[in-house]
Order: sequence, then structure tokens, then C-alpha cells
Amino acid sequence: MWCQRCRVSAFITWTILVVVVCHTEATGAQEPDGQAHDPVVRKQAVDSELVDSQEMTKALQQVERALQRVKRRAAVDTTLEHLANATIRDDGYAKVKGYSKGGRLVISASTDDKIEIPTRGAPAKVPGEVGIHAEYLGKKPDPHTHSGLHNGGITWKTNNPRVFVGLFWCSNDSGAPDRLLTILREELDREGLRLLPMHKLNWPSATASERLSQLLPPDFAPTVAPRTETVAASPQSHPIVFASPRDVVAARNGALAKKDWQAYALCQTPAALGSDIREVLFLVQMGGKKCPELIKTIEKHLKFKLYNDNHPGAFAQSKEVQEFWESSGRQHTEESEAADAWLYEVFRKRVGDVPAFLADCLRQLPDGLYGDDKQLECEGFRIEGDKASGYQIDRRPVPALEEVEKHPDASDFLPRYFPIRFRRIGGTWLIAFTFGHEE
Repeated sequence: MWCQRCRVSAFITWTILVVVVCHTEATGAQEPDGQAHDPVVRKQAVDSELVDSQEMTKALQQVERALQRVKRRAAVDTTLEHLANATIRDDGYAKVKGYSKGGRLVISASTDDKIEIPTRGAPAKVPGEVGIHAEYLGKKPDPHTHSGLHNGGITWKTNNPRVFVGLFWCSNDSGAPDRLLTILREELDREGLRLLPMHKLNWPSATASERLSQLLPPDFAPTVAPRTETVAASPQSHPIVFASPRDVVAARNGALAKKDWQAYALCQTPAALGSDIREVLFLVQMGGKKCPELIKTIEKHLKFKLYNDNHPGAFAQSKEVQEFWESSGRQHTEESEAADAWLYEVFRKRVGDVPAFLADCLRQLPDGLYGDDKQLECEGFRIEGDKASGYQIDRRPVPALEEVEKHPDASDFLPRYFPIRFRRIGGTWLIAFTFGHEE
């Protein structure tokens, strides 16, 4: 799943705006959340999430049998041993006339260790825990993969399209999740349930959770021909050569410290620059009158007006903007590395020097408005050919001891790891994309 800072596509935003302005009366009455006043449509949306109670019961019985065997096997592991005495909890969802919103089985237990959290007082201690949850759902849940030095969580799909299984842990024993996964996978397999990744990474795994999420039984991994990726390369030789991913991160941080936006842009792949272009356009659309100088700057480089003067309050696209997108030869309707590389090429042909264009735009933004202007603390670099991954460490401000003690889940104060990806293009390493708190 592609996610460059989880921003909304600016082009899609522009397109939606035009449709709304031009067709408001034709759309008819709508509810506050945008759904039409149509009970049939609403019923279909609800029914699509319901599941057959008998099928759900059968599947969850398979899972429960597997979890009972997991408990027995965990008894001989010093970190996992308390799972042997844990209760398999049924956190079922509401049932409606023979159907259900889904079912959920959970098992968890203490690991008998403590993870230390620095505070402004004495260090706080987070109790260790491991657990498994299995759900039978009418629709695929959002992928759940997060990680830190001592904690993490993962969700897998299975070969039953309605069964999803998750593992979570918080422990000083870094090998505990690997051992629990091995037991869990083998016991589910005995019930005919195979764990499958929510999505297959095309990059080296950056965190423990990512690595675990990709593990499959050797006999189940299908043979697939390598996919050809279309990613634009820089049209000119790169002015700076970064010999390693760590070097380009250091250069990026140095550029941000000086607010040298052109040097910052030169640390990124063409596709990443395309994503920055989308964000700048998005900020124009969302910021509107708050960023008048940004609008003027973009118009200066594109050499046409962005908005129609006849509708100053609506921010309707100008005729030149519409012609610009139409002449690009394709619709920009997806968010992916290839789509961002395409957007980079569209703007390169129009403005020439994309890093200089972006630098000029970013200078117009108020401090804090641009979402990628924080220093990165990165570790765990792994290189495979011309791709590399690492993780950036998100450290929360040091809390007061009382704040940790009152928090319902003190593990929230532990540092979290988020992936950062790199490509080697023309002999230099560049940042392909980063992830932040939302992912």
C-alpha cells in the first residue's frame, strides 16, 4: 500500500471541487456525511458488512481449537508461559436476525517483565504482555502494522477471506513474537487456516512488525514473475552523490535546519518530488486565501492562472488549469510511486527545474504547515540492490510520571518505528518516501 505521508491527492480535490460547483443542484438532497437519502442504498451498505452467523461460528471454532493448542505449547516458554492459563475471550459483535457484524476471539497474558519509560520523575515501568486476536468480519479491516524496540502489532489475512488474525506484544524479549508466530501459524495450519500478508512489500522490511508480516510457509509462497516498475529517473545527472541512505538522511536534515528547500528537494527521488507537488497543490486548495503568495508563485512558474476570476469565492479551476491536465495525456486518479513519478514528469516539462520550483513554493508556506519539515532520526538500514529501507524513530516528549501512571495504555509513550524507503538512481541514494504518525 502506497502512503506518502497519507495526503489527499490535490488533483482529485480540484476535480471534486469542480464537480460540486457545477452540479450542486443536480445531486439532490444529501445527508451530512454525503450519503443520499436513499434507504435502499443505506441498507445495502449495512448488509455488505454483515456475515452469516453459522459460517462465522464454524470458522471461530477452528480458531478456538488452534488457540487451545497454542496455550498448551506456550506453557514451556518462559516468556509466553502465562498464555497457558489465559482465558479465550469472546468479544462478539451485535447480532441481527441470524446475521452478525462479526466475531472476535482474544487471548492475552503477562510476560512477567517490565519495559522502562523515561519520565520527568522516576522511570515508569510498563508491564509486558503478549496476545492474539482473531476476527471474522464482513469486510477487510485496515492493515495494522506498528512496531517499536519493545512492542508491536500485526494483522494478517488468511485463506478464509473473512478471517483475520492479529498478534501484539510488549516485552524485553525480542524473540517472543517470532516464537509465538511460529506456534500460531502451525496450529492454524492444522485447522486449514493459512496466514497471509495483508500486502506484499516490494522493499526490504524496515521494522520487526513488517518482517513478521511477510513470513509465509515455504510451500505456500507462489512463484511470481518479477513485476516491471515504471519509475521516472532524473533527466539530468544528479548534482550530488549520496553514497548511502544514511548520507542522504543527514543531508536532508541539514537542509531543513537551514531551510534550504532546494537542497532538501535534491535529497528525494523524482517520484517523491511528484508527491511534494501534489501536497503543494493540496495546500493551495485547502489554504486558499491563507496562502496568496503561494498561489502567485505557482502561477508564475506555470505561466497561467489557477482559478477563475469570475468565481473568486469558489476557487473554481481556470480554463488553463483544465487544459493543462487534459493535455497531460492521462487522468491522475491514483496515489502510487508510478503516479507520482508521472506527475513529476508533467511538471518538469512545464517548469523545467522541479527542485527550484518546489523550493520557491515551500518558501511561501508558514512554519509548520508543510508536513515533512521535521528532523529524521533513522536506524536499521537494509539494502537490497537499488532499494533500501530503514526506520525513523518517533519519540514522544518525555512525560511526567503521573501522566504515564494515569494513561490507559502506558506503552503509547514508548518510541515507535516508522519505515523510510530509498532508491539508488544514477549512482546516488535518494529518499523515496517516508511515513509518519498516521500510518
